[in-house]
Amino acid sequence: MPSENYCKMSRLPNQLAPLFLLVLALLLTSCAHSPLKYPDIVSLYSPPVPATISVVNVPTFLVRDTAQQYNKIGGPSVRSGNRQVPEIYVDSEKPGVYFETQEFTTAKGLYTNLIYRIHFQEVPLGWTSLNLTAGRNPGLLFIYTLDEADNLLLVTTVHTCGCYLAFFPTEALP
Repeated sequence: MPSENYCKMSRLPNQLAPLFLLVLALLLTSCAHSPLKYPDIVSLYSPPVPATISVVNVPTFLVRDTAQQYNKIGGPSVRSGNRQVPEIYVDSEKPGVYFETQEFTTAKGLYTNLIYRIHFQEVPLGWTSLNLTAGRNPGLLFIYTLDEADNLLLVTTVHTCGCYLAFFPTEALP
């Protein structure tokens, strides 16, 4: 009988191996890591204000470490790539904030979404900065939801890939 118990005990680590590998993979591929130390190079970027909206509702972007090209807000561009095939990229020398409005109605009234979109050259991947969003040409959406009186109710942020959705309600939201 002792040999039978030994066999059952020796299989236990093999059964836990997939769970261990899953936990390890989740830890290594998450975007949560220790805070990075940024140099003192910080820029504020305010986009041109569309005439149709209040200046109060235009975001200002705090951009850290602008010495790194990939940290600068850029604009989508096209250039001639390998074998003269057009290549789409984000040009950090031509910053841009893209803007759109969308209105919608619910049982409680008329609402307006002010949608701002920005792009960056890349989110780098390295051993010190493992990140699920690593790659080229990422973007961020900032959505301000206003009521009929132009009160800011909700701020929503999301990556252009659709991940990392976050809601920030204001005191004006019932």
